[in-house]
Amino acid sequence: MKRALLTLVAVILPMTLTAQASLLLYDGFDYASGTLTGSNGGAGFSSTWLTSGAGGTTVATPGYTYTDTLGNELQTAGGYVSISGTSSGGAYRNFSAITAAAGTTTSYWVSVLMDTTGAPYGASSDTSIIQLRTSGFANLVSVGAFGTNASFRMRAVSGDAATTIYSTTSGVANSSNLSLIVLRIDVNTLSNGADAIYMWVNPDLNAEPSTGSAAAAITGTNFWNDGEFSLTNIRAGVENAGTAEAKGLNLDEFRMGTDYASVLVSIPEPAHLALWSTSALIMGIYLRRRRYSL
Repeated sequence: MKRALLTLVAVILPMTLTAQASLLLYDGFDYASGTLTGSNGGAGFSSTWLTSGAGGTTVATPGYTYTDTLGNELQTAGGYVSISGTSSGGAYRNFSAITAAAGTTTSYWVSVLMDTTGAPYGASSDTSIIQLRTSGFANLVSVGAFGTNASFRMRAVSGDAATTIYSTTSGVANSSNLSLIVLRIDVNTLSNGADAIYMWVNPDLNAEPSTGSAAAAITGTNFWNDGEFSLTNIRAGVENAGTAEAKGLNLDEFRMGTDYASVLVSIPEPAHLALWSTSALIMGIYLRRRRYSL
């Protein structure tokens, strides 16, 4: 009986824990209301949040929530961050360099809840974005609203800034609508290997979507040798202060991991919740019987 119980638990429990096993970075912005600068929560980072440009990034409560079409709810905590201004500013945070091994194609996943304010976007300098950058602050990947289009888009930039490509905007949700944005970043370290980025808007949480269902994609270009992602930067505003309506960004639940499940940890729908509860109950019964048998 004891062996059977342990075997069943050994099968069931890993199914409930694997979603968190490959998470590299997390910040749910579980901070007191006020300035984001100096905040130091979450996991995987090597610095506090630091001021970028004109700054102006604040924490507000309550945080955002997301429920997919199947009723699965994203696990969330704390508040959210907000930036708004006519001068470009925000905040950034460092982490130990994440790089892909030589001779491979490595996928990194990013998820974030976000929306933008200040539409219409009428100038090339209008931005409301979150970015992945190198330790030297070179921009590699951005997602949000850019320039004259208030739809969710991506931008990929090579390490030497020689190549910059924006994703298309056809069929992509308006960025003023709160959305769950998910990116898959494929870093190909083979010689002249093409990298790729795919973006999904409001996907279901229970299964990895196909690349064919992506709302936008950037493919076919060798952007980076290894990626070398070392900081995330939250940015909003316009370059020419006082010449345009303020642009803003609201953002919550930033995650980066090595698989889809790790960045979309959810409160499961009832069937999965029952499975988890059963495994916990079985473990409890075993531990109780073991205690009484000693």
